[in-house]
Amino acid sequence: MRVRKLIFATAGLVISLSINAQTGLHTLPLVGLTNPVTNAYGFSAVGINPALLALPLPGKEFAGPASRWAGSGTETIEKSARFSLGIGEFAFAGYVQALNKRDFNDIVFNRLQNQNFKMTLQEKREFAKQFSRTAISLDWRFTWLGISFRDKRSKWGIGASVRDEFSFYLYMDSFVTYLAFLGVNFEYFDTFYVTPQGDTIAWTTNPITFSEAMEDTRLYLSQTRKFSVGGSYQVYQSKELDAWAGLGVNYIMGYSYGEAYALSDGIIAHGATAFLTDSFTLAVDTANKKSFIQLQPLGTGVSFDIGGVIRYKQNLMVAFSILNLMGKINWKQHVIKLKDALIDTLINYQGPGSTGNIGGGWSDVYKFTTLVQKLPITFQIGATYQIIKMLSVSGFLSIPVRKVVGFSPEFRAGVIFQPINLVTVETGFGIGGRYPFRVPIALRFGLGPRANWQIGIATYDFLGIWRNRGPLYSLGLAFARLQF
Repeated sequence: MRVRKLIFATAGLVISLSINAQTGLHTLPLVGLTNPVTNAYGFSAVGINPALLALPLPGKEFAGPASRWAGSGTETIEKSARFSLGIGEFAFAGYVQALNKRDFNDIVFNRLQNQNFKMTLQEKREFAKQFSRTAISLDWRFTWLGISFRDKRSKWGIGASVRDEFSFYLYMDSFVTYLAFLGVNFEYFDTFYVTPQGDTIAWTTNPITFSEAMEDTRLYLSQTRKFSVGGSYQVYQSKELDAWAGLGVNYIMGYSYGEAYALSDGIIAHGATAFLTDSFTLAVDTANKKSFIQLQPLGTGVSFDIGGVIRYKQNLMVAFSILNLMGKINWKQHVIKLKDALIDTLINYQGPGSTGNIGGGWSDVYKFTTLVQKLPITFQIGATYQIIKMLSVSGFLSIPVRKVVGFSPEFRAGVIFQPINLVTVETGFGIGGRYPFRVPIALRFGLGPRANWQIGIATYDFLGIWRNRGPLYSLGLAFARLQF
């Protein structure tokens, strides 16, 4: 059955990419874990808040951004590092609301590794019941290269980065869930025919439309590569108050995109993906016995980021940013759109060499030459206050401006603690967004007089791996972050 196979193929692809690939969305940075809009620094500010690019990089004492200004004012600023470079930073977060930890581990680490894995009909019914009206979220980012530079008095700063991002969100209503898991065995179908090739054709005498079937089902998928540049400039300076403004530009190459949800009078279901087209090829070098993936973009686009930072009395920082202004991707190849129609027929292909077409509503798939995807615009605001030399507190709020499936308001609060020089611990809590209540934690270590070599490890939810129902797995790693 083509539709069910497509659903499982997509899910399998998403899981395999997320576990084996690389990541680091602004939702899971290695610096500024609880409040990226004020606490990110160096090239990490690109794509989060470009206004931060002019600010000093932290040295031995970096329990919070305000601590960068502690000491003897201009002298401290001039002595702090001015150049940052990072290679291969990774972050990932995955959440399956329906499963408990044991089932999740069994499916991912045992069953999916077994080529002969096959669920019984009873197991399919149980999984359909579990997954009905639940969410699946997967996010990852891999920063191939990041670089930044500021002048010695922090009047201006520039930065650039190249990163791959993947984002997936799925919430399935009961009908879609049972159809995906049971296929022709779904009670919705009441008439059946088995072809000589072994294919099962099922149809119903009481069909409903896609929009009726989807109801609350929502899907969002995005895979891109971003080439980003940004700059920051000091726009105000006084004895107690300083302010910077920043601008960033992103050139985006799109590899996969999908959106689906029901409307009162129809559905929105369109997208494009290189993984199911001739833009995705597996090349084999027989001479060196190596294979590698060649992936060509299906669309390109541009977006803009703006930001601002205010520092007051050396221990308080307030900042904001707006991401993806005027952002869009023009998809030019392999674009498909699903029209609202009756779901009356389903075919489960089983026989060898079987051919045929899916009838009814499933055949109403049309190809278009282009599709314009409007990127999610996000407003972020945050503040960080240094209580004492080794301790800062912060709060962060993110609000979607342009509504997109899977994006919702998010609030975080936390502390940045430095028990000894060159060792920083950041933790707190987060609510909203795509994930449940969580307790993130990050550890960062610096080596050298100006923390010239920094390494870090982070998790989006420290408690998630022990949560029995709906475990949240996440990880962030950085081993090659340098500053001079």
